[in-house]
Amino acid sequence: MKGELNKMKKMFKLIAAVAIVSLWIPSAFAGDSETFNISATINSMSQLNVDISRIDLPGETWNPGQASVNFGTLAWDSVNNIFTANNYYAVDVGIIHNLGSWTVQHSSTSLTNGTDDLDNNVNVIFMNQASSTTGTQLDKLSYASADGQSYTNSDITGWLRIYYGIATGSGDATGVVPIGVAKSTGTYTGAITLTVTP
Repeated sequence: MKGELNKMKKMFKLIAAVAIVSLWIPSAFAGDSETFNISATINSMSQLNVDISRIDLPGETWNPGQASVNFGTLAWDSVNNIFTANNYYAVDVGIIHNLGSWTVQHSSTSLTNGTDDLDNNVNVIFMNQASSTTGTQLDKLSYASADGQSYTNSDITGWLRIYYGIATGSGDATGVVPIGVAKSTGTYTGAITLTVTP
């Protein structure tokens, strides 16, 4: 009788344990769900990264990190009777923009000493640059004609490079002429503005 009672107690404990497990399993694996949100914000970006390099002649030695395009004191070429520069400049323009299509515009004020100007004595060459040494020419203009020139993101598949150089009498843009003695003395200054817009 005692043995039967012990067996029944054991059987009852086993049934109770199975019942507890049975109750626990549905609550753990039921079809309950929880939803929560995930988010991130990307700010609008529209900026220019500009690097100005002076290229010294002869030899075409590149000197990046310049603050401006400064041809310095021009040298007199007594053979051709013109003033020439010992350098020219390359301005690399990187555009960071995530607002869709964009346009970059080149604006300039007259390069003048207050009496005369050099607006038709400077070549401006716009390039669609694929690498540091490879690019496709977009336009070759005088400094005067380059004012207001613009390009879109469909024109610039790499980055925009702009060359500035004093006329030499050979290979100059249409309307660009060397600087002769008719130009008055003094320091000629102007300003170039690059603007990117959506």
